[in-house]
Amino acid sequence: MDDFEAAEPLLEAVLAVNDRVVVALVNGGSASASEIVSGAIKVEGRAPIVGEQTFGTGTILNTIRLSDQSALRLGVREWLTPTGEGVFRVGVTPDIITTAKGLTNGVIPMGAVLVRDEIYEAFMHGPHQLIELFHGYTYSGHPVAAAAGVAPLEAYEEEGTFEQARSLEGHFEDALHSLADHPLVTDVRNFGLMGGVDLASLPGSIGTRGLTVHKRLFWEENVVVRHSADLLQFAPFLNSRPEDISMTIDKVRKVLDSID
Repeated sequence: MDDFEAAEPLLEAVLAVNDRVVVALVNGGSASASEIVSGAIKVEGRAPIVGEQTFGTGTILNTIRLSDQSALRLGVREWLTPTGEGVFRVGVTPDIITTAKGLTNGVIPMGAVLVRDEIYEAFMHGPHQLIELFHGYTYSGHPVAAAAGVAPLEAYEEEGTFEQARSLEGHFEDALHSLADHPLVTDVRNFGLMGGVDLASLPGSIGTRGLTVHKRLFWEENVVVRHSADLLQFAPFLNSRPEDISMTIDKVRKVLDSID
């Protein structure tokens, strides 16, 4: 079913609801049709969007039937909400965001709930003797975890980390996709500084080749590359240098050349 065809009935049903409480839940895997629906719901103000930033495909696929019984598959690369907000790459930002590990890189446990001002203010008009936005638990606001959460924000700003990461995207993409011509590689893809390289699986032994490359890179080349079965996963440091990325890809090719 086309993405828009899948989204349209659900969108009509949600927008038709006037007397019920509706909450739309999204996460990083929400894409295409679900992003269209959640983006429209948000713009129309029909329900709060709760969860994580969505995937960011913003793609609509439609099949146009032609008179000679053939068909044209049309992909709309970018979709905008009526207010002009884009979905491609950035996704739909929820009204209530739940987040955790990334705040401190998992080094110290920390989670947080982020809400839009309008939602926060809605809780600020209750009885003065009650907690307005009740969300505190035994370990809430632990000073060590809070400090660990604030420190990266300061470092990002002081070191220009995001700007540096964006400047590396082109080099990383070119370097990673240079592996596409290797006979053991079946697919290469990336988004920003995240990338994946699929390796051809050994007959009857899925995951063996990926594990071999992972171990050889670690023990022989001093490079850590995650793997999931025969998929090599890349996510270089945000403050990497171009030469670090080039060296990593060169070592990956070296190991691929050395195995069957």
